[in-house]
Amino acid sequence: MMRTVLPLYAAHPERPDVWAGIEELRRDLTFDLVAAKAWEGGLYQNVDLRPLLPRISAPTLVLAGELDLICGPAQARRIAEAIPTAEVVLLPDCGHLLAVEAPTAYAKVVVDWARRHPEA
Repeated sequence: MMRTVLPLYAAHPERPDVWAGIEELRRDLTFDLVAAKAWEGGLYQNVDLRPLLPRISAPTLVLAGELDLICGPAQARRIAEAIPTAEVVLLPDCGHLLAVEAPTAYAKVVVDWARRHPEA
């Protein structure tokens, strides 16, 4: 199922570079069927880690795509607001597959952030 819906996770699956990345993910994607069934069967409704976020003391990068329908800007901001040391960065014109849709920008944000936070 995930191989079928994977294009929905991208803001622009029609772009040749993004489509090539999606195809690569499809080839390499593996799943634990039992775990997936448990998650889709309602396990996700009982898992809420948000109360633990304020306990995170390490520098934290919260990175999301501006067009992410799965965990986009609103959720990223809420996560970052709950973590005392968090910084939120939104990549423009991206969905949920940041490393596929904007690999150069994604790498730059992560590397720049890691350089500013070598202790992380």
